[in-house]
Amino acid sequence: MKINRMFWAIMITVCTLIAFGVVLLVSTNKDFDDMKKSVTVSGDGVTQETLEIKDLSLVPGDKVEYEISLTITASATYHLTLDFSEEKDGGLKQFVNTTIKLDEKEVSSDKLSAFLSGKKMDEKLAAEEGQVLSLKIIYDMGIEVGDEAQETYSDFDVALTIEVD
Repeated sequence: MKINRMFWAIMITVCTLIAFGVVLLVSTNKDFDDMKKSVTVSGDGVTQETLEIKDLSLVPGDKVEYEISLTITASATYHLTLDFSEEKDGGLKQFVNTTIKLDEKEVSSDKLSAFLSGKKMDEKLAAEEGQVLSLKIIYDMGIEVGDEAQETYSDFDVALTIEVD
């Protein structure tokens, strides 16, 4: 009888710890719904969208990926640009690598600080009506970054412009 009570006490303790761990994991996990966006690309002019990146904070080894699905409404050659503008410098930009991919092909890569200092992603592409393209912006902090990156963050906007060429 004493063993039975001890078994249930251990089981309740283990279940409580697991539940606490799940709550902690969910509450500290980044909101991945904000990292996906769909844009319908106009075939007769200019399509513009601004992506607001608020409080980007990474630790060594972290990687965050933003995906924009581009739905093409007319067959044409398009000119696509991404222009980064800093809203608030929290010291993070010098530690973050930024990679931009269009349909899994890397089209630009540099430190976030380079993009926030005026470097633009500029790409021409031919697309067909109904085609859906995947544009990914990947931010990562190398594992080699040390304590100097603690408590840093970055707030910035990414202006997406797509024009018919």
